[in-house]
Amino acid sequence: DKASSQVTTCNAIQLAQAANVNGRIYNNFIKVSQTNNGSMTMRGIYLFNGTGHRVYNNVIHDVNLVSGNFVGIEVRAGNIAPEVHFNTIALDHDSATTGSLYGLAEELSNTGTVFTNNIVSITQPTSGVKAAILLATNSSLNTAVMSNRNIFWLPGGNVAQKGEFSPTFYPTLGIWQTASTQDANSLAFDPMFESEVKPYPTNPLWNNNGSAIDWITTDVVGLTRNTPPDIGAYESCDFVTEAEFSGVSTGLSVEFTNTSTDALSYYWIFGNAGDTSTSANPTFAFPDSGSYTVTLIAIGLCNSDTLVETFLVTGMGSIPDAFSASLFPNPTNASAVLTFTNPRMQRFDIRLTDLTGRTRAALFNGDLPAGSQKINLNTENLPAGLYNIRIQAESDAFTMPLSIQR
Repeated sequence: DKASSQVTTCNAIQLAQAANVNGRIYNNFIKVSQTNNGSMTMRGIYLFNGTGHRVYNNVIHDVNLVSGNFVGIEVRAGNIAPEVHFNTIALDHDSATTGSLYGLAEELSNTGTVFTNNIVSITQPTSGVKAAILLATNSSLNTAVMSNRNIFWLPGGNVAQKGEFSPTFYPTLGIWQTASTQDANSLAFDPMFESEVKPYPTNPLWNNNGSAIDWITTDVVGLTRNTPPDIGAYESCDFVTEAEFSGVSTGLSVEFTNTSTDALSYYWIFGNAGDTSTSANPTFAFPDSGSYTVTLIAIGLCNSDTLVETFLVTGMGSIPDAFSASLFPNPTNASAVLTFTNPRMQRFDIRLTDLTGRTRAALFNGDLPAGSQKINLNTENLPAGLYNIRIQAESDAFTMPLSIQR
């Protein structure tokens, strides 16, 4: 991630010397958080020199520049013939830029780049120009690059461009195919990425349109490539991540049990408490009694899923084992029965309170003998919402949450 504010030419990854032979650049996620770069050029991957290079399974995305040019992959020297396969270049920032935007670019003529199974999506508005492929001025349309089986999506842009200073534009895939005989099996459609920060295609037209390459057997996150494979850095999969969890409170602490499916990592947000966790099954102590929103984001290979639940937390402690209390039905709409076992003769004060602690109904005040006890609750005159049943005995005090629904 290029996150500094320095205005400069910058290459995230570069192979610079003629002695750099058979370089392998793969499984990288390249982004730019910087927003302004003047009139300078940034590149995701720059093959300045050397031969035998292979660039594959890279994601170049989330580029936030609103000034300065950006090139996803640039090849400088002629006739070095690098292979560039299964990359996703997504320049899809919402804010307009003044810079020019390119997917694959030649700096010198006739690099011989083999460019297959790549996605180039450039939807960012610009007052400059944008093209999926930029050829040098003196390059041959038919042989400068060997391009096929790609997906291009450039609204308001060009599939290809030859030359920068007196350019010739090839705005559509059909025009480019006719002029160059390249990209005979390439496609032009919106890949419908999941988001700018995760350019995972959701358009069903994407599936199984690639061409297998025997030495690329997995995608950027380690999934086995299908036969035929999908175009771009990601391979489609059948894993559907679903977030699911429950929680059990003891006083102000809640122990969460994570039952999510097909998730690799987790991110918890403990609501108004403002704290987070990446544990699978965290226990969290809330600062005070009240109602808290807890969010779990389950992150999988192919998708992420978010579940939000509300927990009522009280500071009275858990129900002592000796009382064996229950409240049924809960939720209720008209009435409920509080049942509990009293371990010995003692005095009780039982109240129904709202979440601020204000008493809404006095249910019982007096002595109760040892044994099973029942208290009837009439909730017909109370609005829907969350409440507490506060049970104060001589030896213990505890609360039970009650939900009233209409």
